[in-house]
Amino acid sequence: MKKEKLSAITIVLFVISVLLLFYTGYAFINSTSYLEEMALQQPITTYQMISYYFKECCSPFLWALMLYVMGEINQKVKIEVHLNKDN
Repeated sequence: MKKEKLSAITIVLFVISVLLLFYTGYAFINSTSYLEEMALQQPITTYQMISYYFKECCSPFLWALMLYVMGEINQKVKIEVHLNKDN
């Protein structure tokens, strides 16, 4: 079985996914420092902290996950179509 090359669309989806993961890490670090400053000024609840993390970090992480899965699906469909052409 020879190794299949990744299509351009799959590569683009994977690259965007990785960039979004880096952005998620950046957002998490900035959220942590913001919440530390906010906690020094006024008391905040755990619910407020969790809510802020979800608001800032979950969206780009979920987009990264979806784009990665879309890239995997695209690659699997390409392989299946290629195998069906050979038959």
